[in-house]
Amino acid sequence: MLVFKFVLGILNAYWMSPCKGNPEKYPLASKRLVYFPFLIQPQVENRTYFKGGKVNILCVAKYYTSKNPGLMLEAFIKLRQEFEDIRLTICGTGDENGEYYENMVKRKEELPFAEDIRLLINQPLTGMSGLYASHDIFVLPTRHDPASFTVLEAMAHGLAVLTTDVDGSSGYIEEGKNGYITRSGDLMHLIERVKEIIQDRQSLESFGERSLDMVKLLHEPGRVSADFIKTVAG
Repeated sequence: MLVFKFVLGILNAYWMSPCKGNPEKYPLASKRLVYFPFLIQPQVENRTYFKGGKVNILCVAKYYTSKNPGLMLEAFIKLRQEFEDIRLTICGTGDENGEYYENMVKRKEELPFAEDIRLLINQPLTGMSGLYASHDIFVLPTRHDPASFTVLEAMAHGLAVLTTDVDGSSGYIEEGKNGYITRSGDLMHLIERVKEIIQDRQSLESFGERSLDMVKLLHEPGRVSADFIKTVAG
């Protein structure tokens, strides 16, 4: 780290990170370490919610243990026993013949409400925008993620967002305003937070609208780049 700081100083360079972190709790390793968020344009206008009269939950996560989409499936199974007006889509890359994905398919098929669950794998990227726009809540139950761009993609489509406390993009969430941060691997905490959102549709819409507002204010390329240049130049 000392060598890295020295090189930054010699080159008059900055080390940029898309993770906001908590400078008060964890002081920055260098004054040349600066926060520069992921950038994206808002992807929807005047969007509607509750397609098909349901609360539609989307989990975008690779079918691997580290990304943990199985936890979202188990959370949905518990929630579905109380809420009949919810549906779940899990979308991710992986091995269609792999044990993780096959176990999830088997788990789904044994359920009496299997028709309310979709397990999509290796979908074309061109269809992702439409998938985001047709859902209301985004969940990433990851066990580890340096910084997931999918959180911001979901926000840019006006979704309420949930990710875990080990995702670097958790700093993009204002808890209780556009989503929640859950404890990684904690099924009951995930259920609790998703339940808080789905049981109040008016609040869910306000979460989604807040996500869009945050993208416009904090992640719009032109605005953020201009502010960053002023900061560095100043």
